[in-house]
Amino acid sequence: MISPFIAFADELIYEDKIIAIVNKDIIKLSDLVKVENCFINNLLKSSVHIPDKFVLRAQLLNQMIDCELIRQESNKIGIFVDDNKLNTVISDMASDCKLSLDLFRSKIEKDDSIPWDVYLYNIRNAIYFNTIKQHLVEEKMKITDLDVENFLSDLNKGNKCHESFLQNRKSYKNLYSLSQVLLKPPQNFSGEMIDDSCEILKEIQAKLRAGEKFDDLRDKLYNNPYLSFTDFLGTKPLNCWPEVFINAIENLSVGEVSEIFRSPSGFHIIKVLDIIHCNNEDDDVLSKKFHEILIRKKGDSVIQREIQHILIKPHQIINEEEIINNLEKIRLDMLSGNISFEDMARKYSEDITASQGGSMGWVAPGHLVRELDNVINKLDPGQISGVIKSQYGYHLVKVNDIRSKDIFDENKRIRAKEYLIELNSQYIFDNWLNNLKKCSFIENRLMD
Repeated sequence: MISPFIAFADELIYEDKIIAIVNKDIIKLSDLVKVENCFINNLLKSSVHIPDKFVLRAQLLNQMIDCELIRQESNKIGIFVDDNKLNTVISDMASDCKLSLDLFRSKIEKDDSIPWDVYLYNIRNAIYFNTIKQHLVEEKMKITDLDVENFLSDLNKGNKCHESFLQNRKSYKNLYSLSQVLLKPPQNFSGEMIDDSCEILKEIQAKLRAGEKFDDLRDKLYNNPYLSFTDFLGTKPLNCWPEVFINAIENLSVGEVSEIFRSPSGFHIIKVLDIIHCNNEDDDVLSKKFHEILIRKKGDSVIQREIQHILIKPHQIINEEEIINNLEKIRLDMLSGNISFEDMARKYSEDITASQGGSMGWVAPGHLVRELDNVINKLDPGQISGVIKSQYGYHLVKVNDIRSKDIFDENKRIRAKEYLIELNSQYIFDNWLNNLKKCSFIENRLMD
């Protein structure tokens, strides 16, 4: 039975019109109806209550406008999802499902009840979304090793909890973008010379507060070798800036200039370029990440093997059978004790490890190509593998020793950094999109 809403939507296709203008591009009613019908069908299959049709249509159109803005801005910075890229992603998805492309398409259209063109539209938008979000994080989010160490130090002391980050601490709710003037006097500067330099800083401070631009001041003071002007230091949560910076800027608003302060690097003036005010909504996934940072997991201890390796690359002159036979003879000589693996590696191996007797050091599972990994993980100390073929050539591998390596500290740092990045990445994206909407031409004609 066809739902009344879907019938209503289908009827409108015959009155197709432009329902939104996004800068120089348009969204047509027929495009919205396709997305709408797909969405409704999924709700029906899941036995989920269908919202008011006009409210739902408005929400879906707003999402389509957002997607169009993201695509336009992505294209401006050289991010394109053309048909070739889209087809590659779809093919990979089909391979992951162990299906041919035709069977994968059939599954989407018949089993999932999603028209193929709507599915491609959704995947293309998802690629744009993930790519531009990653670009923004890399451009604006700078989490240093020191940031991670300070964060972990506080966690180990029990000074922080997830809720305090999201709700109670201004430092992790708001992201600060800063610029800087730095006076770095040499060690031989006298007190009087430092005082004179600080007078120059006071003049700069006054001019910045009066609205003069960094570039203009830099041009005027270019001949002072001890002054540096940095237009953009980065964007970080307040608490991730150095403590002397925090003390100088925590009570400043956008556009305000700090007092002059001193650090081991010299004398500073900081200007607040922007403050991204973040929402306080908790996130179950993010909360789970936080609580798992200090929890020891199975993967925090790995079995490593110390290995040596001989590689013979494919040759046009010597065929595969000869290479394998030669390696088998070398293996038998080593097993008989007539010659060492190290000497054979130095003499025959074409790998970069040959000069070190084939030594590859300690290796954990997953760090080598699959063909080698599968064999090595079954060898005991002192054993030499048979000939292994991979994309790089033909190999012999010897396991010298096995140990259990604790990598909890290393993984803990990785988890902490991922948490700090994810904590703020959505905030950065939301702020970017909101600003983008403000400076774009958007005409929503849905209610016309």
